[in-house]
Amino acid sequence: MCVEEKVVKAETKGLLIIKLLDRTGQIEVRSWTRTMDDFSLYRERPILLKRVRVTAYAGIKMLELIDGGGTIVQSEFPHAADLSAFWKEPSNAP
Repeated sequence: MCVEEKVVKAETKGLLIIKLLDRTGQIEVRSWTRTMDDFSLYRERPILLKRVRVTAYAGIKMLELIDGGGTIVQSEFPHAADLSAFWKEPSNAP
């Protein structure tokens, strides 16, 4: 999770970037309105995002959180324990 500073219409804004990872791969989640503090509770914990916008930039697909109450974040959902177990498995990287 990080925040990148971007210039939008001559104004510097923070873009929150979260990388989600599971057995199928990883995807970036972005938000112009949320902060790192909004997600500090979920760090290193499985989350389920309901209602996101799928976008693509330079051929790479990513998710955008919907402003206001549009995107719902849940930390308890079916298979959350399996996802936690996956993160604890040793990496096969050389």
